[in-house]
Amino acid sequence: MLRISEDQVKETLSVKKAISTIEDAYRDNVAGTFYSGDRIFMPVNGKENVGQWLVANTETQPHFGSKFSAVFPGNRSKGLPSVISTISLYSRETGVLEALIDANYLTAIKTGSNAGVATNLYARKNAHVLGIIGTGLQAYSQILAIQEVREIKKLIVSDIDKDRVKEFIGMIEKVKNTDYEIVEAKSNDELVKESDIICTCTTAHTPVFDGNNIKPGTHINAIGSFTSFMQEIDSTTVKRANKIVTEHMDGL
Repeated sequence: MLRISEDQVKETLSVKKAISTIEDAYRDNVAGTFYSGDRIFMPVNGKENVGQWLVANTETQPHFGSKFSAVFPGNRSKGLPSVISTISLYSRETGVLEALIDANYLTAIKTGSNAGVATNLYARKNAHVLGIIGTGLQAYSQILAIQEVREIKKLIVSDIDKDRVKEFIGMIEKVKNTDYEIVEAKSNDELVKESDIICTCTTAHTPVFDGNNIKPGTHINAIGSFTSFMQEIDSTTVKRANKIVTEHMDGL
């Protein structure tokens, strides 16, 4: 059995490859050769911490898989990732476990690349200002993917932890693919007013901005909420939207 580490994933997996693979998975889904079961989630010690399980199988690949993720927001204060994930791969021929993959980075790149695919399909071609709410690994991956599909001229960053914003901006300065401007938001609502593309990458239980401040034509990747008791987007935003695309209704 293979044991694949975070470092090995980082060395092997590029954002461009992830975007291409996700596009193939959506094509398999349309063709009826892809299966993904319902997400199972379990609150742990109240609603703040969550364990979740996901499964997937496609006839075009030699393996099927499952992923477990532990979402513990308080880990940040302990020097640990707020999301810890592991993927198990099984043979489609025998069902034997063939690989265990440390999947924190892989999960982030997958989610970011999903947002890249969505942004490429739904955002305006002249969308140049990107607003990011949250500064974790998921937020990092959103930027890596979206800068591949749109010409970013300005990035606006917000987080409840102001020290993390400065650190995060320093990280993005090293990986941005063009010389775009990066600034800290004065507030989430100011970020929303200026942005053409908005990504919410938080574990919030209440909305992180006022939907009345969104510009017409704005594209939103709301990736943080995945349970019925989490909420990043308010009802105003939902009512104003002319299109809502989701994999699972529990997150709405």
